[in-house]
Amino acid sequence: MIKVSIIVPVYNKEEFLYEAIESIINQTLKEIEIILVNDGSTDRSADICKKFVSVDSRIKYIETENSGVSNARNVGLKEALGEYIGFVDADDWIESEMYSKLVCGGDRDQSEIILCDYNHYDGTEIFNVSTPWGKRTNFDNKEIKTYIIPSLLAPFDLEGNKQEKVLGSVCRAIFKREFLEKSGVAFNTNIRFSEDLVYLIETMVLASRVTYVKEYLYTYRLDKITRKSTTQNYIDNLFIDLQLTQQILKNVIKNNQHVDDLEMHFHYRNISIVNRSIKNLFLPNCSLNYFNKVSNIKLYIKKSKYKQSVKVVNLKFFNKFRKILIILARYSLVNSITIIYMLKYQNKNNHKTSN
Repeated sequence: MIKVSIIVPVYNKEEFLYEAIESIINQTLKEIEIILVNDGSTDRSADICKKFVSVDSRIKYIETENSGVSNARNVGLKEALGEYIGFVDADDWIESEMYSKLVCGGDRDQSEIILCDYNHYDGTEIFNVSTPWGKRTNFDNKEIKTYIIPSLLAPFDLEGNKQEKVLGSVCRAIFKREFLEKSGVAFNTNIRFSEDLVYLIETMVLASRVTYVKEYLYTYRLDKITRKSTTQNYIDNLFIDLQLTQQILKNVIKNNQHVDDLEMHFHYRNISIVNRSIKNLFLPNCSLNYFNKVSNIKLYIKKSKYKQSVKVVNLKFFNKFRKILIILARYSLVNSITIIYMLKYQNKNNHKTSN
């Protein structure tokens, strides 16, 4: 019997793929299947996948045209036969006992979703990231909506008290396959950002029980030096995409939870969306001139109801740089925002050049 089907979307990750796959095949839980979905890679990723297929019969290999991580995961879900479903990104790695411990928690508590703590690797050091749920390791549906979902959306609880914001990733979780099939939830292929968060919340609101394993079992590679990241370059239509994700999240919450409970959380996300969209205008490969950037920033502030959100959210949840930008935006000092960002990223580029 296959206990866990592990789906690995692969797109041009030859540099890290060996480590990711080896960490999966070396699991202490042997009753697993590994589904490698090659999403149209143009590097040596396909050769690496096929090499592993030839030495481990538990591995399935699927090739698709490049359609994004959500489609690749959906393809894997259709092939999965395990009692539980797990996900691993092709540039991360997992501890050898991850799935044995998550399955143990799921079997013991009869939970549909089982989570663990995780690490961040910055290229030099590994940092433990804990969750803000105290000693709780079991959550019923009401507790999921009270404790877990707020922490996935913003760095404060339902009462507005500061707490750790939890990364909304599916990779440090396993899901009961029967539960997923009954729920009908699939990864949304129409959004480019926070697709993990949307999927996680869509399943969370439907789950009757979630188990939390308080161990650091998954490591996310956030290596700023070697990692190839789309967030380091300008992304066209980023604001539109982030707004779409926001609306989808609101609809999910509205249909399954009293949305007023999380009003401040969505205001926080409004501010974060505008901040990220403004930063995007000053990243490499953006061809917009000064006046275009000013015009876009004004549009972001207007379309997102930014000023309304600023009145609701306490500025203590933002760092000093963000606080300055928020205050400038509140008084429509868009030219000042533009100049600050131009100077900030000009200095960064000069520093990189000098190095």
